[in-house]
Amino acid sequence: MKTQFTILAFIFGFTLVNAQETENPIQKNQFNFSKNFRASLLDEYGTSKNDYTFGYQRNINEDVSIGLNLNYNSIKGQSYHQYNDVLYVSNESNIKSIGAAFTFNYDWSRIIGMNTKKFDVYTGTSIGVSVLDRSSLERSPTNGFVTGISKYTTNEYFIGGQLGARYWITKNIGVSAEINKSFYNPNTQQDAKLNFGLNYKF
Repeated sequence: MKTQFTILAFIFGFTLVNAQETENPIQKNQFNFSKNFRASLLDEYGTSKNDYTFGYQRNINEDVSIGLNLNYNSIKGQSYHQYNDVLYVSNESNIKSIGAAFTFNYDWSRIIGMNTKKFDVYTGTSIGVSVLDRSSLERSPTNGFVTGISKYTTNEYFIGGQLGARYWITKNIGVSAEINKSFYNPNTQQDAKLNFGLNYKF
C-alpha cells in the first residue's frame, strides 16, 4: 500500500510540475451558451419565444478567433380581423429554425489597454444558414373558422456582424453580452439581436 501511494504521489507531482512548465498563457478553446432577444422583441412573423445559441470558439492568436455557432429559434405570430365589432384571429403562424454560422472575431482588449485576464471586447463577422420550418393556419375573417393549412421548409443564408464583451469571473468562467445583426439576408429583414450568455474557456 505504501508503495502504491508513493507511486501515485510521484505521478501527481510529475503531472503538476509538467503542467506548470507547459501552461499556455492563452486559453485557446471556449464554449458559450446564450439566450437571445430581438431589439423589438418582434420580427417579420411574430414574437420570438425561444432563441438560444450554443457556440465553440478557437483562438488563433492572442487577438483573433474563429468559431462555430448553432442556433435554435421558435416564433409564434397571429394576425387579427374585425368583423361586425368582433375581433377574429385571421392567421396563426409557427416557425422553427435551426441555424449554423461560422464566426471571425477580433479582440480589441489588449490594444485599448484593458485587463485581458478579466475583459474581452470584440467585433467580428459571421456567415451561415438557417433552415426554417413554417406552418400557417388561416381562418375566415367573418367567423374565425379554419379555411386552410400550409406547411413548408426554406433555407436562408446570411452574412452578419457582431459587437460584444465578456467579463471573466474566474480564469475559466465568464458572462457575456453581444449584439449582432444580419446585414445581408435576401428573404427576411430581421432586427438586431441582443444576447446574454455564459462562457467557459480552457
